[in-house]
Amino acid sequence: MANLLEHLSLIDRENEYFVFTSPEKQESLALIADAPNFNIIVPGFPGKAVIRRAIWEQLILPVLMKRYGIDVLFSPGGIAPAIMTRFCKRVNLAQNMAPFSDELLSSYPFGMRKLRFLILQKLYPFFAARADANIFISKAGRDALHRLAKLDEEKSEVIYHGRDEIFQPVSRDIAENFVQEHYGISGGFVLYVSNVARYKKQLEVVKAYHIIRKRGAKINKLTLAGIMVEPSYYRQVLALADRLGIRDEIIYPGRVPQVHLPYLYSAASVFVFASICENCPNILIEAMACGAPIVSSNVEPMPEICRNAALYFDPREPTDIANKIHQVLTDETLRQVLIRNAQENVKQFSWKRTAQRTLEVFNGTYWQK
Repeated sequence: MANLLEHLSLIDRENEYFVFTSPEKQESLALIADAPNFNIIVPGFPGKAVIRRAIWEQLILPVLMKRYGIDVLFSPGGIAPAIMTRFCKRVNLAQNMAPFSDELLSSYPFGMRKLRFLILQKLYPFFAARADANIFISKAGRDALHRLAKLDEEKSEVIYHGRDEIFQPVSRDIAENFVQEHYGISGGFVLYVSNVARYKKQLEVVKAYHIIRKRGAKINKLTLAGIMVEPSYYRQVLALADRLGIRDEIIYPGRVPQVHLPYLYSAASVFVFASICENCPNILIEAMACGAPIVSSNVEPMPEICRNAALYFDPREPTDIANKIHQVLTDETLRQVLIRNAQENVKQFSWKRTAQRTLEVFNGTYWQK
């Protein structure tokens, strides 16, 4: 949201904004703090506790909205107060598609994570149906929610995320030297940037990497960069690598600073993205912007985002993943076509455009009867 708010502050000096945020997120909004029409409010957020947060959203937030005279409430979490909101219009943003993926839900045992997803599966359609406008960050996300709620097509807008300007191609030599110096990885590696979690299918990617190596392909390390959000799944990935005898061929640098990512994308021989559940995957936008040759999951919205800038595979089939990686590694003409297509396709993703279209929704919602 920080990128969207920053660009709204640059293009809109007429509307007054009240941004309710938590203390830990206040620093990320520093760029809009000096905007004369933006007010950062830190009202004592309840943290990540689900029940306390629900109480705050449903009982405390309406009081604050009345106090500050809010005309349009923008809810980027997809949930808005169900009461005391007749005095203002509501714009919902649907970002989390996990509750609508049966495959993802079935992969988790019953527990707090799954319970939360099941609750959100009911709440998202409920609040979307009552909103005056709904913003979706992909057509796939829109269609998923439309299957569960009777939403007005005219009040549903698809507005993609933008891309940060730091994501630009880095010359091959500079990128490879940087990656070698900071991560000890030499050129010719396979890169997968994403949180380590079941639905990201790192297990299948490791199996695919093993298949490629057995074929004798000239390939360096498999680099799995990202936050380890599911430690038990990460241990499964390492155990599999041990059984396959390729543990030393896999590098896990953990969370990579954003400023390092352009070098990794630019130095990689191929970028892999195997997720089965996304909404508007920023990582693919970043990889395209840096000119990485991409092989991706064929589950929507990945084809919607990458279009002709990727080869697509079934993320459940390691052999299919291996075949697509091998194609890119061995066909230089194909690599260059994917890179050119990526550079052209990524032009559609702009935070300025995202902010302009979002502002149009805000203004249109305020004036609608």
